[in-house]
Amino acid sequence: MQIKFTHIQLSMQTIEDRLKKAFTYLKLEGVVTTQEDLSEKLGYDKATISQAFNGSKKHLTNHFISNFCKKFAQISEDWITEGKGDMIKNNQQIGNISNSAVIGANVSGNGNRITPNEFEEMIKLQKGYQDLLKKKDEHISELLRVISKLTNK
Repeated sequence: MQIKFTHIQLSMQTIEDRLKKAFTYLKLEGVVTTQEDLSEKLGYDKATISQAFNGSKKHLTNHFISNFCKKFAQISEDWITEGKGDMIKNNQQIGNISNSAVIGANVSGNGNRITPNEFEEMIKLQKGYQDLLKKKDEHISELLRVISKLTNK
């Protein structure tokens, strides 16, 4: 008899982790750009936002989370406060993507579905590509310096 175990990932995320994840989502959607932009939209000072993101009990209050979720209605307050359900409320449309829909936290369109974990992996890949582009630009600059030195001799 063969027993097969599947990998189960237990999520031990804190409220501030989920808040940061929601902020990252809002940045990717172009709803906010920076913590400063977020502070302006919510009517808090930058320090309050920063301290809330760092888990300060004085700043990361139910009132703060409620205001955040009222301002950004697509984000589930239950998900931020308790980790229950999906980050994105059911049946929320994301962006201006024709023939696409969001059901829970799964994005679907043209027969494709993207889960939150796949979305996070896509973000990591994008950051990796950005790092590679920086390195490529550095290499090109160095090659141009070498070519310039060789042609000036």
